Amino acid sequence: MFKMYFNLGIDHILNIDAYDHILFLATLVSIYSFKKWKELIIIVSSFTIGHTISLFLGTFKIINVPSKYVELFVILTILFTAVWNIVKINFLNNFNKMKFYLPSLLFGMIHGLGFSYTLQQLLFVEKEIFIALLAFNVGVEIGQLIVIPVFLILNTLLHWCFNRITVIVSSLNLIIIFVSIYLIFIRWPA
Repeated sequence: MFKMYFNLGIDHILNIDAYDHILFLATLVSIYSFKKWKELIIIVSSFTIGHTISLFLGTFKIINVPSKYVELFVILTILFTAVWNIVKINFLNNFNKMKFYLPSLLFGMIHGLGFSYTLQQLLFVEKEIFIALLAFNVGVEIGQLIVIPVFLILNTLLHWCFNRITVIVSSLNLIIIFVSIYLIFIRWPA
């Protein structure tokens, strides 16, 4: 049972249907290169902690927000992160002092709630729900650990290849903003 839910967790991140979560991770990582890996680890760990807490709370229905709103909030996290990135790299003089730890924790909670709806549908027949939930969560986190280095490598290559990295990263985040706005219109609750 552990392996099945572990694989479901990985697939839930790496599947093309999880484009919103992949887009969030790409946005989160987009302003970092390997030089800032320590800060990125703290930010991703904050996201993971929030994600894990809300995944458990949502799956056990301790927190119950309608999924149509959670899916909208997931897109809003992408939009906010992209705007933050543009503001941070273009307008804030002291880049190193403005950390994204708390927003990352809160956004992880929103994304975890999104995953909890998938788990609620899968786990309603399982007797060992805690093991299945743990396996799914570990799979999701491993999926993220697969995706994040790919984006980090791409970002590092961009930093090495281009002098005007601020323009490139800002442009990528601007594209993500437009995609997010489009997705908001698609997911707007009826």
